[in-house]
Amino acid sequence: MYLHRAVASSSFFTLVCSAAIKGITTTSAFQYQTHHLHLSRRRHHFTSLMMTSGNGGKVVVVGSINQDLTTYSQSLPAPGETLLGTDFVTSAGGKGANQAVAASSIGVVCKESGVHMIGRVGKDDMGRGLLKGLRSRGVSNDEKESMVAGEHTGVASINVSASGQNTIIVAPGANMALSAKEVDSSLTTLLQNGGTQSQRDVVLVQLEIAPETA
Repeated sequence: MYLHRAVASSSFFTLVCSAAIKGITTTSAFQYQTHHLHLSRRRHHFTSLMMTSGNGGKVVVVGSINQDLTTYSQSLPAPGETLLGTDFVTSAGGKGANQAVAASSIGVVCKESGVHMIGRVGKDDMGRGLLKGLRSRGVSNDEKESMVAGEHTGVASINVSASGQNTIIVAPGANMALSAKEVDSSLTTLLQNGGTQSQRDVVLVQLEIAPETA
Protein backbone atom coordinates (compact mmCIF):
# COMPACT_ATOMS: atom_id res chain seq x y z
CA MET A 1 0.00 0.00 0.00
CA TYR A 2 1.17 3.53 -0.76
CA LEU A 3 0.61 4.98 2.70
CA HIS A 4 1.87 2.07 4.80
CA ARG A 5 5.15 1.87 2.93
CA ALA A 6 5.57 5.62 2.53
CA VAL A 7 5.02 6.53 6.15
CA ALA A 8 7.24 3.69 7.33
CA SER A 9 10.18 4.81 5.19
CA SER A 10 10.01 8.58 4.93
CA SER A 11 10.20 10.18 8.38
CA PHE A 12 13.09 12.40 7.30
CA PHE A 13 11.17 13.39 4.15
CA THR A 14 8.22 14.31 6.36
CA LEU A 15 10.47 16.50 8.46
CA VAL A 16 12.15 18.16 5.46
CA CYS A 17 8.83 18.69 3.69
CA SER A 18 7.30 20.23 6.81
CA ALA A 19 10.38 22.34 7.42
CA ALA A 20 10.58 23.61 3.85
CA ILE A 21 6.93 24.62 3.87
CA LYS A 22 7.50 26.47 7.14
CA GLY A 23 10.71 28.14 5.93
CA ILE A 24 13.17 26.03 7.98
CA THR A 25 16.42 24.99 6.26
CA THR A 26 17.19 21.35 5.41
CA THR A 27 20.24 21.52 7.70
CA SER A 28 18.06 22.63 10.58
CA ALA A 29 15.64 19.81 9.79
CA PHE A 30 18.47 17.28 9.89
CA GLN A 31 19.74 18.63 13.20
CA TYR A 32 16.20 18.54 14.51
CA GLN A 33 15.86 14.87 13.57
CA THR A 34 19.18 13.83 15.12
CA HIS A 35 18.12 15.30 18.46
CA HIS A 36 14.79 13.43 18.45
CA LEU A 37 15.48 9.84 17.49
CA HIS A 38 12.79 8.19 19.56
CA LEU A 39 9.68 7.49 17.49
CA SER A 40 7.22 8.88 20.01
CA ARG A 41 9.14 12.15 20.17
CA ARG A 42 9.18 12.43 16.36
CA ARG A 43 5.43 11.85 16.26
CA HIS A 44 4.91 14.61 18.81
CA HIS A 45 6.90 17.13 16.77
CA PHE A 46 5.31 16.08 13.45
CA THR A 47 1.89 16.64 15.00
CA SER A 48 2.97 20.08 16.20
CA LEU A 49 4.13 21.00 12.69
CA MET A 50 0.85 19.82 11.16
CA MET A 51 -1.25 21.79 13.62
CA THR A 52 0.63 25.04 13.03
CA SER A 53 0.91 24.86 9.22
CA GLY A 54 -2.13 27.02 8.47
CA ASN A 55 -3.42 26.54 4.92
CA GLY A 56 -0.44 24.33 4.09
CA GLY A 57 2.07 24.35 1.28
CA LYS A 58 2.25 22.73 -2.13
CA VAL A 59 4.55 19.95 -3.27
CA VAL A 60 5.71 18.60 -6.64
CA VAL A 61 7.10 15.07 -6.70
CA VAL A 62 9.26 13.98 -9.65
CA GLY A 63 9.80 10.25 -9.46
CA SER A 64 8.80 6.65 -9.99
CA ILE A 65 5.38 5.01 -10.15
CA ASN A 66 5.38 1.21 -9.88
CA GLN A 67 3.02 -1.72 -9.56
CA ASP A 68 4.18 -4.01 -6.74
CA LEU A 69 3.56 -7.75 -7.17
CA THR A 70 4.27 -9.52 -3.88
CA THR A 71 4.35 -13.30 -3.42
CA TYR A 72 4.58 -14.85 0.04
CA SER A 73 6.08 -18.28 0.71
CA GLN A 74 7.54 -20.28 3.60
CA SER A 75 11.07 -19.72 2.27
CA LEU A 76 12.79 -17.96 -0.61
CA PRO A 77 13.56 -20.11 -3.66
CA ALA A 78 17.12 -21.21 -4.33
CA PRO A 79 18.45 -20.75 -7.89
CA GLY A 80 16.49 -23.07 -10.19
CA GLU A 81 13.95 -23.98 -7.47
CA THR A 82 10.17 -23.63 -7.81
CA LEU A 83 8.09 -23.18 -4.67
CA LEU A 84 4.40 -22.95 -3.92
CA GLY A 85 3.42 -19.58 -2.49
CA THR A 86 1.10 -18.98 0.43
CA ASP A 87 -0.34 -15.64 -0.70
CA PHE A 88 -0.14 -13.01 -3.43
CA VAL A 89 -0.85 -9.27 -3.22
CA THR A 90 -0.82 -6.48 -5.79
CA SER A 91 -0.29 -2.96 -4.47
CA ALA A 92 0.73 0.49 -5.64
CA GLY A 93 4.35 1.49 -5.14
CA GLY A 94 7.36 3.35 -6.47
CA LYS A 95 9.44 5.64 -4.27
CA GLY A 96 8.09 8.75 -5.97
CA ALA A 97 4.44 7.72 -5.70
CA ASN A 98 4.93 6.57 -2.10
CA GLN A 99 6.33 9.94 -1.07
CA ALA A 100 3.65 11.84 -3.00
CA VAL A 101 0.95 10.01 -1.05
CA ALA A 102 2.87 10.57 2.20
CA ALA A 103 3.06 14.31 1.45
CA SER A 104 -0.67 14.38 0.76
CA SER A 105 -1.38 12.57 4.03
CA ILE A 106 0.81 14.25 6.65
CA GLY A 107 -1.42 17.29 7.12
CA VAL A 108 0.93 20.11 6.14
CA VAL A 109 -0.03 20.53 2.49
CA CYS A 110 -2.87 22.42 0.86
CA LYS A 111 -5.97 20.19 0.78
CA GLU A 112 -6.78 21.11 -2.83
CA SER A 113 -4.09 20.27 -5.42
CA GLY A 114 -1.48 20.31 -2.69
CA VAL A 115 0.62 17.54 -4.26
CA HIS A 116 1.33 17.02 -7.95
CA MET A 117 3.10 13.94 -9.36
CA ILE A 118 5.38 14.07 -12.41
CA GLY A 119 6.16 10.52 -13.48
CA ARG A 120 5.65 7.99 -16.25
CA VAL A 121 3.64 4.78 -16.56
CA GLY A 122 2.90 2.57 -19.55
CA LYS A 123 -0.20 2.96 -21.67
CA ASP A 124 -1.75 -0.08 -20.01
CA ASP A 125 -4.30 -1.05 -17.39
CA MET A 126 -1.75 -1.06 -14.58
CA GLY A 127 -0.66 2.48 -15.44
CA ARG A 128 -4.21 3.80 -15.61
CA GLY A 129 -5.02 2.18 -12.28
CA LEU A 130 -1.95 3.65 -10.57
CA LEU A 131 -2.67 7.18 -11.80
CA LYS A 132 -6.29 6.88 -10.72
CA GLY A 133 -5.17 5.58 -7.33
CA LEU A 134 -2.87 8.57 -6.85
CA ARG A 135 -5.70 10.99 -7.65
CA SER A 136 -7.98 9.20 -5.17
CA ARG A 137 -5.34 9.90 -2.50
CA GLY A 138 -5.11 13.61 -3.23
CA VAL A 139 -2.17 13.51 -5.68
CA SER A 140 -2.93 15.28 -8.95
CA ASN A 141 -1.35 14.11 -12.21
CA ASP A 142 -1.71 14.63 -15.95
CA GLU A 143 -2.88 11.23 -17.23
CA LYS A 144 -2.27 11.98 -20.91
CA GLU A 145 1.23 13.28 -20.24
CA SER A 146 2.08 10.51 -17.78
CA MET A 147 1.31 7.54 -20.04
CA VAL A 148 4.02 6.36 -22.45
CA ALA A 149 3.21 4.27 -25.53
CA GLY A 150 5.56 1.35 -26.18
CA GLU A 151 6.72 1.04 -22.55
CA HIS A 152 5.34 -1.12 -19.77
CA THR A 153 4.43 0.30 -16.39
CA GLY A 154 7.22 -0.13 -13.83
CA VAL A 155 6.89 -3.36 -11.88
CA ALA A 156 8.48 -4.58 -8.65
CA SER A 157 8.41 -8.37 -8.26
CA ILE A 158 8.75 -9.07 -4.53
CA ASN A 159 9.20 -12.40 -2.77
CA VAL A 160 8.73 -12.51 1.01
CA SER A 161 9.48 -15.50 3.23
CA ALA A 162 7.71 -16.47 6.46
CA SER A 163 10.68 -15.09 8.40
CA GLY A 164 10.31 -11.68 6.73
CA GLN A 165 13.31 -11.91 4.39
CA ASN A 166 12.69 -10.68 0.86
CA THR A 167 14.10 -10.44 -2.64
CA ILE A 168 13.02 -7.73 -5.08
CA ILE A 169 13.49 -7.26 -8.81
CA VAL A 170 12.38 -3.93 -10.25
CA ALA A 171 11.67 -3.61 -13.96
CA PRO A 172 11.45 0.21 -14.26
CA GLY A 173 9.88 0.33 -17.72
CA ALA A 174 8.22 3.68 -18.38
CA ASN A 175 9.90 5.30 -15.37
CA MET A 176 13.12 5.53 -17.39
CA ALA A 177 11.32 7.31 -20.23
CA LEU A 178 10.91 10.48 -18.15
CA SER A 179 13.45 12.99 -19.49
CA ALA A 180 14.94 16.11 -17.94
CA LYS A 181 13.42 18.17 -20.76
CA GLU A 182 9.96 16.80 -19.98
CA VAL A 183 10.39 17.57 -16.29
CA ASP A 184 11.47 21.14 -17.08
CA SER A 185 8.46 21.56 -19.36
CA SER A 186 6.03 20.15 -16.79
CA LEU A 187 7.42 22.30 -14.00
CA THR A 188 7.30 25.42 -16.16
CA THR A 189 3.68 24.74 -17.11
CA LEU A 190 2.72 23.90 -13.54
CA LEU A 191 4.33 27.01 -12.08
CA GLN A 192 3.10 29.42 -14.74
CA ASN A 193 -0.54 28.34 -14.98
CA GLY A 194 -2.81 29.71 -12.32
CA GLY A 195 -0.75 32.64 -11.07
CA THR A 196 0.16 32.66 -7.40
CA GLN A 197 -2.07 29.63 -6.74
CA SER A 198 0.38 27.47 -8.68
CA GLN A 199 3.37 28.30 -6.49
CA ARG A 200 5.13 25.28 -4.95
CA ASP A 201 7.09 25.14 -1.73
CA VAL A 202 8.88 21.82 -2.29
CA VAL A 203 10.09 19.89 -5.37
CA LEU A 204 11.06 16.36 -4.37
CA VAL A 205 13.07 14.00 -6.62
CA GLN A 206 14.11 10.35 -6.13
CA LEU A 207 16.70 8.15 -7.85
CA GLU A 208 14.28 5.53 -9.20
CA ILE A 209 14.19 7.39 -12.51
CA ALA A 210 17.00 8.00 -15.02
CA PRO A 211 19.99 9.58 -13.20
CA GLU A 212 20.33 12.32 -15.80
CA THR A 213 16.69 13.27 -15.21
CA ALA A 214 17.02 13.32 -11.43
